Amino acid sequence: MGIQGRQLKLSFGTGVTPKELVVFTRQFATMIDAGLPLVQCLDILSSRGDNKALNAILKDVKDHVEQGGTFSEGLGKHPKLFDELFVNLVRAGEMGGILDTILNRLAGYIEKRVKLARQVRGAMVYPVAIFFVAIIVVVVMLAWVIPSFKTMFSEFGGEDGLPALTQLVITASEGFLNNVHWIILGTGAFVFTITWIYRQPVGKHFFHRTLLVLPILGPVMRKISVARFTREVGRQRSRRDGDSGDLEQDPRGPHDGGAPHGNQRVPSDGRADDRGRRADGCARHHAQQDRRLL
Repeated sequence: MGIQGRQLKLSFGTGVTPKELVVFTRQFATMIDAGLPLVQCLDILSSRGDNKALNAILKDVKDHVEQGGTFSEGLGKHPKLFDELFVNLVRAGEMGGILDTILNRLAGYIEKRVKLARQVRGAMVYPVAIFFVAIIVVVVMLAWVIPSFKTMFSEFGGEDGLPALTQLVITASEGFLNNVHWIILGTGAFVFTITWIYRQPVGKHFFHRTLLVLPILGPVMRKISVARFTREVGRQRSRRDGDSGDLEQDPRGPHDGGAPHGNQRVPSDGRADDRGRRADGCARHHAQQDRRLL
């Protein structure tokens, strides 16, 4: 009931900020590079962290490793915090004995992703503010300004002789006032439905494909996707050039050869050339699986 109860609290979010994830990743990489066992690293980080949600997740990962599972499998049990790219790169690092290097690269990738998201949010502040101000102005016009003009026209006795466009605006104001509660309920239901659909794999795939074909955002999203793809492939190739046969390997990798279990130390110097090439090939194969996005 322990960790399950905590997971229920995280159902609408991880409770972990990207900055905290970067700090954890870099601290874990430093400990692995120093030669500490996996379980000891997870125990230290889960018991001394300030974020209780992250501590609970790390304790669950530590229990999984102690039971004989791999570190990447434990991370894969928490997809809201550790996405597929994170898990598969960690799996490649386990197989190749370069887990500390992979974790440092992941920390840099997360930092760049957060920086890009911050820049996008900064660029969207002005249009979003204009949008909400426009909505407020329309609501005020329909709820207070137009009814006052209607009353004034009625007092002058000229309501029947108003132009068609003015009559349309007055009718829209009356419809808004008479159905305001239904409009609020409908807007809430629409937002909830869109959010629920987006949380589903099929719905998320549909929205992402739609973003790629939009007139203005589409080219920008395609460039961002290509940049992320090429950056990750370049990072993996920068470690060591593997032959093309490495691309045929399963990105999930075997569970009985090279992946650390329990208190086994993780080699961090990458001296075995074949294991390094295999790790790079696995990561590139995972990136190649997402080629449909391009």
